[in-house]
Amino acid sequence: MSGLLPITQIDPEQVYEAIRLSLTNNVDLISLESFLGRIDWSGADKMRPPVADLIDDVEAWASEYEEGAITRTEFVSAMRRLLPPGGLISVTLTALSYQAHAPLLDRSDELPQTGSGAQDDPASLESESDTVRLPAPTH
Repeated sequence: MSGLLPITQIDPEQVYEAIRLSLTNNVDLISLESFLGRIDWSGADKMRPPVADLIDDVEAWASEYEEGAITRTEFVSAMRRLLPPGGLISVTLTALSYQAHAPLLDRSDELPQTGSGAQDDPASLESESDTVRLPAPTH
């Protein structure tokens, strides 16, 4: 199968970069799982490379988050703890908020056909996105 990354050739920095990419893209599990899914674990049972523990931790936290066992905040915190000390991480989080609007009153002398005077769409969803630069843990 082409595109596989032998675990014996994976550098911790590749794992860190996959974590950073996930965090900077609104906690993108697809990119993280794509990286993890390309890892070829052949030979790890005989000679387990040190990076395997890091990969195991990333996989475990990603599974917990995907299954809803932990919150987004807990997932981001766990991923930050796996990164090396120092530096900054840009974390982009997008949230939807419900915005209720007060009815618009008809100020004309004529009554509205419906009798309510409310606008057609009394509520809407608005998307809000923030990028936060967090210091990496200093262990």
